[in-house]
Amino acid sequence: MSKIDNEIKEGTPRFKKGDAFVGMAPHPLVFMEINEVEGNAGNKDFCIVTWYSLNESGLNAQRRFPMVAVDGGFCNFEPISRKLLKEVKSLMRQYDADVRQLTDKKKAKSLYKDYNRKLTEMLPDAEERLALAQQIEKEIITTVKKTITG
Repeated sequence: MSKIDNEIKEGTPRFKKGDAFVGMAPHPLVFMEINEVEGNAGNKDFCIVTWYSLNESGLNAQRRFPMVAVDGGFCNFEPISRKLLKEVKSLMRQYDADVRQLTDKKKAKSLYKDYNRKLTEMLPDAEERLALAQQIEKEIITTVKKTITG
């Protein structure tokens, strides 16, 4: 292939409505969906996106805000399948319904951890994410213990 074949023609969108992504960091786990592609200029694509994440009180959706992709990628996000995003959103809605029925904060925290683990396990790089999450959790616990004991 020539260099010209590998380049995306000016005005050709690299993304489509419904394309899905997941944040690279294990915490917080953030999923992103493209709502609209507004255009492109050179190596930049201008999109309207929605982010989905969980917190202990339920589903957090930050809807319809602008984001720019550079060189065909969004900073700190990697692509996932549309099918996977659909499954993720379904699980998040289930969590939202379940957590809203709870009154005990300890149970809500446990439920949050359980659903977050389930979401992570759905991802193609689940093993690496779970290992990194455990490492981060150990570092936080160690830091808290050092702070408490002085």
